[in-house]
Formats: sequence, C-alpha cells, structure tokens
Amino acid sequence: MTNAEVQILRDEIASLKELVHNSGLNDEWMSTKQASAYTKLSERTINRAVSNGEVQVSKKVGKNMFRQSWLDQWLGVPDINTNRNN
Repeated sequence: MTNAEVQILRDEIASLKELVHNSGLNDEWMSTKQASAYTKLSERTINRAVSNGEVQVSKKVGKNMFRQSWLDQWLGVPDINTNRNN
C-alpha cells in the first residue's frame, strides 16, 4: 500500500468518526457541569436556559441532565442527518 493510499484511508476513517459523533449514536447524558464544559458557557447560563424553557432537560434522576443533541439544538448546531442530499 502506498503512502497516498494510507492517507486516503486515514481521511476516510476520520470522516466516519465525525459522522458517528454527529449522528446521535454518541448522544451522551451530561450533568449541568459537563454541559457547561461542552458548550463553554457558565453553569448559570445553562440553568437560566432551563428556567426559561430554552433547552430540553431531564430531571428524572433528581438533577438536570442533558443530551448532547439537545444542547446542540439549543445552540443552533446543524444536524448532519437533516442536511443530506437524497
């Protein structure tokens, strides 16, 4: 295998990793602290958005828990699955 072929494979693997990450298959639960770190916003800003009903949240375990996709939606990050050319 040539260096060029190896580089093509590396690029394809990187592209697939990004697709999996953005597909929702990796849609982890996050605490307010983790959501703050992920979004680079303060915990106070996250809590204010929850109070204002701006971001989806689960409170079933006694504390605010967020899905990455909910935070992305709140921040206006485009969903890769809705931008496909079929």
